[in-house]
Amino acid sequence: MRLNPYYTEFEKHHSLIFADHPNLRITGIIDYHESEDAPGWCQHRVEYKCPLSRQWQRWNEVNQKYLSQTQFAEFIEDNIADIVHPDGQELMEMVLQFQQIQKAVFGSSHRLQSGEFSIQYSQENQKGTFELPETITLGIPVFHNGEKYEVKAKLRYRIKEGELKLMLALKESERITEDAFTGVIKKIQPDCTNVVIEGTAPHQSTHYSI
Repeated sequence: MRLNPYYTEFEKHHSLIFADHPNLRITGIIDYHESEDAPGWCQHRVEYKCPLSRQWQRWNEVNQKYLSQTQFAEFIEDNIADIVHPDGQELMEMVLQFQQIQKAVFGSSHRLQSGEFSIQYSQENQKGTFELPETITLGIPVFHNGEKYEVKAKLRYRIKEGELKLMLALKESERITEDAFTGVIKKIQPDCTNVVIEGTAPHQSTHYSI
C-alpha cells in the first residue's frame, strides 16, 4: 500500500498523519499547526478507512454464536477455502457426516487424547460417534487485499435435550487487527516525510474575528 498521492503532493514540513487504531482510520492533515504562534485550520486533510476483507467479516459474523449442526456444516462448506488446518478432506468428511445425521439425537461426549471431542448420537435405531476438532486454523486477511494472518478458532459445543449446537470462538482477533493496522502504517511511512502519530485526528479549527 502507498500513501495517497494527493497527500504526498501537497504535504508541508508541518503536516501530520494520525493513525486511529480503534476506528482503523488514517488521517493526513496537510495544514496542521506550524507552531504555537501559527495555528493551522486543520481542514485540508486526507482520510483513509481501512476496509475489512470479506473473509474477516464472514468469520466475525459467526464469532461466538451458536449454530445448529446444519448451519455450522453449511458455513464450513461455504468457507472451507479459508481453513488451513484441519485439511479440506477431513473437514468435508465432517460436513458430510453432519448432513447424514441431521435428525440424530446427541448424547454423551468426551475428549480424546488427540484433543478432539468424541460425541455419541443415535438415529433411527442406529448409534454412532463422530469427532470434532478442538481448534480450526484459518489463513485470512484482515483488510481487503491485505496479507493473510493465521487465526485460531476454538470450537465449542453444547448438547441440550439431544440437540447439538456448535460455536466458533476466534482467538486474539483484536490483537491481529491491531497488528494488521500497524502493518499498514509501516507501509505508508516511507512515502512521507512527516511524523505518524498514533491517535485520533483533531477536529477542524474554527477561527473567529471580532
